[in-house]
Amino acid sequence: MGYGEAPWEFKGRALYQLSLVRVEEARKYVPAELPLVSLFGWTLGGFYLARYSSSPVGAFDECVALAGLAWNFPTSCAWAARVYVSDRDARDHGISAVGLPSRLAAFKALPLPALDGAGRSGEGGKRGASWWDLPHRRAARGGGTAGSGAAGAGSPTAVVELCNSERAGGKARPSSSGGGSDGGGSGCHGKARRGLASPVCRIEVPQLAPAWAPKIQMFLPSFSGATPDHPGLLTYTLKLTAHIRPLPPARVTFPDRRHKSDDGSPEVLDAVLGGRALLCLAFDDMHMEVQPPQRWHPKGAPTGSSSLRPAAA
Repeated sequence: MGYGEAPWEFKGRALYQLSLVRVEEARKYVPAELPLVSLFGWTLGGFYLARYSSSPVGAFDECVALAGLAWNFPTSCAWAARVYVSDRDARDHGISAVGLPSRLAAFKALPLPALDGAGRSGEGGKRGASWWDLPHRRAARGGGTAGSGAAGAGSPTAVVELCNSERAGGKARPSSSGGGSDGGGSGCHGKARRGLASPVCRIEVPQLAPAWAPKIQMFLPSFSGATPDHPGLLTYTLKLTAHIRPLPPARVTFPDRRHKSDDGSPEVLDAVLGGRALLCLAFDDMHMEVQPPQRWHPKGAPTGSSSLRPAAA
């Protein structure tokens, strides 16, 4: 199964969280040709966490670590430091077709007691359905798990453990298209070159009780490239329609101790993902159309500039 011809369509739900990231950290991932929207040494980063029930390769999970807000008058766009996906075809497509620093990843939903060491009052270690626990709907072109449901108003928060499952030599464990598992347990073990032996992070996902939200349509410009496969810059447009509403910010935590093989790895994104949260939005009943990328030169940059270098990709 492949992506086929554009536009590429995705359906599902997502969280989009904006947070403050130090400019010097963002610059490790954002090309020098792109100015950053910044104030007093801070820019806007964060993450985009999605569950796709339907896509060109079926159902899968995605988390985009956003390093900072790049500016190219009159538009701006959050720059992706890493794109984590639970599907191998989605990873390969992101790298080869869109110029993204994509990584194969494992997504694991944990109860809060997994962090606390004990259940909360009245829960007894059990919890109801939450946003992340909802099973994937059967995708239009295969993958995923049949079934759907709505989060109960009293359901507690789920914890999503995100693991970079890439292994030494660029190889990774086999992944299932929609289950979020890489077929090898937690997916965080084994010596890795573009992966990590310890989890990337854990995200406490806010509960999502049923509520009305306005349906909003947006046309968003996106930038990519500056990777080994696409040294130049690319631009593409996505059309997004969803019911959008604010949520309490999601709490992001990191391992107290990382495996010694992770020391100094550019795959450790604590400074990007751990910024102070400013805003969290839920995208329900999301429908997204992505157009194919085109070569792009920032305003003011000379055509054919060769100064671009892959940034920690």
